[in-house]
Order: sequence, then C-alpha cells, then structure tokens
Amino acid sequence: MDLNTLAILETLNVNVNTIEFFKKREIPKNNLYWNKGEYYIGKNTKFIIVPLFYELFQRVSKIEHTELFKNIEILEELLHNTESEEMKIISYNECVNKCKSIHRISEKRKTDVLCKLFIDEIVLNYPQQEALRRGNFMLYYFLLHFDDNQINELKTISFLFLDFVSCGLIVDDFFDTESDLENKEPNTINELGGGIDAMKKVEVIYKKASENIMMYYPELKIYYDNIYSKSASYFLSKLKLW
Repeated sequence: MDLNTLAILETLNVNVNTIEFFKKREIPKNNLYWNKGEYYIGKNTKFIIVPLFYELFQRVSKIEHTELFKNIEILEELLHNTESEEMKIISYNECVNKCKSIHRISEKRKTDVLCKLFIDEIVLNYPQQEALRRGNFMLYYFLLHFDDNQINELKTISFLFLDFVSCGLIVDDFFDTESDLENKEPNTINELGGGIDAMKKVEVIYKKASENIMMYYPELKIYYDNIYSKSASYFLSKLKLW
C-alpha cells in the first residue's frame, strides 16, 4: 500500500485492523480487477473502495472484525466478474449468472429465499439509472452475511451500498462525460441527456445518496463532497467549451 493511499484511509478513519489486513493481503492471481495493480490497495479509486466498502459494512452491520473478511475471496471473485462486464468480455446478464453460480452464493440462495429474491430485484432494477448499476454485482456478497430473519438489516446495508457506489460513479462520470460518450460507455450524465439539465438531475441523486451515507460514515461524505465539487466544476468548465 503506497503512503498516499494509507493517508487517505487514515483520514477517513478506516479501522486500523482493516488497514493492516489489506497491507498484508496479496493481489489475487488471474483476477482482472487487479490486472494493473502494484498493490492490493493502490492509488486508483477502484482499489480504495475495497477497504471503504468494509468500513461501511462494519459500521452498519456491527459485524465482529474477526468475521469481517471471512469470505473475502468471494468478494474478489465478484470484482473479477464486475471487471469482466466492464471490459465487455461478458454482458450484464451473463455477469449476474456468473455471480449467482459461485458455489457459496448459490448454496445460500437455496436456504434464504427472501434474501435471494431481494438481492435479485435490486441487482436488476436499482438504481433507476442503468449507469449507476456498475457496482451492483458486489451485492451478492451480502447474501453470505445475512439470513431471512435479518432481511431488514440486509435491505439497510444494500441500499446504503448503492448510495456509496452512486456517489463514486457520479464523481467519475463528471470527469469522463466526453470520453464515455465517444466510447459508448455507461455515464449517468450522458444517460440523463447531458448538459446543465442533466447536471441538476445528477446533483439531486448525489445529494440524497451522500446524506444517507452521512448517517453512518460522515467522514466519507466529506471526502466525497470535496471530490464532487471538483468534478462538477471540471464538467462546467468543459461545458463552456462545447
């Protein structure tokens, strides 16, 4: 883990045990998510979200730290599948089926039907904007930690996870509107029509999501808000040139 990344995690008050765990964690072999990474947790935002994901998960679920990383290899496989879909190696629906077929997930789906039905519905239909569904495959990870009698807890962490991912994706989308349009990549601003009108709609989505995060992880909201301000300003500056 490079020092800059470490400083970010410390500023965001990530549990010291979580930081130590990821310092020692080796990059999984033949995993597309880490195909260009020097460290398990490196400078790229997509790597930083892994410890932030666990920090948010622990704050909401109060899960014991000794149990927190019990199924991390499953999360790594889900991220590999996510990257495969991102690289257009497989389609969204193919990725859904690959995630469902992971042995421990498929077994849990048989025993906890309410949880299974809820996650299936969320993965396929939420958020409303398709461009904000790019992290949805990670939701299958929660099936391993909740039973049908904990369905309300599962709903809480799942919707908060969608807010967590949406904030990060929106920030990136402001920076990438032009390139995403040219390359026909998913982008929330472009999906909503582009320009100032789309920016206003995205701002509403972002503010609602970040306020929800505030209830459990205020440090992360402040971090996101700072980046959001910069990315929105960048988008506006580019808009004037079009």
